[in-house]
Amino acid sequence: MRRSSAKTITVVMPYCAYSRSDTKSDARSPIAARDTMQMLETMGMDRLIVVDMHSGQMQGFLSPNVPSDNITAIKVGALYFAEQIEDRDDLNLVVVAPHAKAVPRAKDFWNVLLQRGKPARFAMVMRKPALGELERKEMCKDKKDGNCEGDSKTVDGAPAYEVVGDDHVRGCTAIIVDDILDSAESLSQTAETLKAAGAERIWAFATHGLFSPGAVDLIE
Repeated sequence: MRRSSAKTITVVMPYCAYSRSDTKSDARSPIAARDTMQMLETMGMDRLIVVDMHSGQMQGFLSPNVPSDNITAIKVGALYFAEQIEDRDDLNLVVVAPHAKAVPRAKDFWNVLLQRGKPARFAMVMRKPALGELERKEMCKDKKDGNCEGDSKTVDGAPAYEVVGDDHVRGCTAIIVDDILDSAESLSQTAETLKAAGAERIWAFATHGLFSPGAVDLIE
């Protein structure tokens, strides 16, 4: 587009690929989100518009010469839910953040429901410390395929997830709010945790439905 004499180039990106790779998880691992931003800037982008960027810090990966706008769809989803349950007062709603990074988005969703006159409470699902690599390998020895990727247990054998504010969940309708639904493993584990805590119904909202192979089956 630069060669076609475009004065300015604005990139509208509903979903930013590699947005979850915004920090170094291991030594010598790449920060792919930074590479994506740098590639777009190098190609001549003047402005970036993204919908529900996974992490706000990604805007700092761009130089000051390239402004960016992070537009959220969370409030739109909250308005949809509020309209669907307009005449129902028996749901005992509770908005649930499936992990720590989802808390700001879930709070925005929660505030919209409150503004629309829908009383709701707030809860959060926390992940307990994961198994160390040595303990995980020991647990895998008895498995035929040697794979324990899906094992959601801590060293003491307790579930790896727990609800913070479980009194808010018991007997309620839980709405899980997140930005990305990819493999649906996080969603399913959150739903199982809420069921164990006594949730009566479980609904979910996510901005970006990627639905990797097997995700739909896992949800169902």
